[in-house]
Amino acid sequence: MTPAQVSPFPKTVLISNLLKIATSLFGLFKGAAAIDKAKAEGLAGLSEKISGCLVATSTALRAGQVPHGECAKLLMYSEELPALLSGVVRDDVAEGLAELLRESHRVEGLSVQIAADLSTSATHIAHLDEAAGRFQACADLLRAGALSG
Repeated sequence: MTPAQVSPFPKTVLISNLLKIATSLFGLFKGAAAIDKAKAEGLAGLSEKISGCLVATSTALRAGQVPHGECAKLLMYSEELPALLSGVVRDDVAEGLAELLRESHRVEGLSVQIAADLSTSATHIAHLDEAAGRFQACADLLRAGALSG
């Protein structure tokens, strides 16, 4: 792993940001006026992709492996987020969440940080799983129509 792949943020900040994004999206969707079905499906699909990425990351970290490719996925998802949130939330809110996801995309670097501090690794991986669950819940509830209006 090269130094460029290691997150510039401590693992606690990176994981906390991912939890914050999922929680924020849930609150924004719940408080939004009716979300168009196509828009809701797009947001659900992206939430599900982010969840899958975090699950793959935590699975690799538990196995002592580097979650190769997951950084690139999260970075690409951060680029999709503003367009999908357009019309659902203010543009500045959408850009802020996308920026937070961009800042938190270097999950491959977690393998180095977690290996360096095994005493707290299980807790940090559990928090990644929690973030994944929150993103998946957003996807499920968007598809069920429970978060719009």
